[in-house]
Amino acid sequence: MELLHDSDELVGSLDCQLKRLEEKIDTSQPIALLKDLHRQDDEIRHFKNVETTMNTVASSVKELDGTIRKLEERTGSKFTEMTSQIKVTEAMVADKHKGLISKINNINSRIDNLEKKIDFAVRELKSETRKTSFLRKLLWLD
Repeated sequence: MELLHDSDELVGSLDCQLKRLEEKIDTSQPIALLKDLHRQDDEIRHFKNVETTMNTVASSVKELDGTIRKLEERTGSKFTEMTSQIKVTEAMVADKHKGLISKINNINSRIDNLEKKIDFAVRELKSETRKTSFLRKLLWLD
């Protein structure tokens, strides 16, 4: 801006000075400034919308994170429970398996005893048959 006085002399009245100042002011500048202000307002609104959206997304992510943690806890406890049940079932199956093996061994032992008794009975029968046969021969010879 240039000085309104030159060498301590007033260049003109205030109206003249204002008129000269108005002529010097570029009228396109306020329009450009207004456009810039509108553009900046639009950008600010856009950034506020983006910020709102980001806050909504962050809130949703926090909620989902909480849900995921709850599901992980439930899944973890269910997994632990199922693992415990499997171990109990394995122990029961092992006990039943031992019991069945014991019963099978008992049955095998009884079968072995019966086979021995049958073998003994067969030998006795054969012996009796031989004796009977011998006695018949003796009787027929007499």
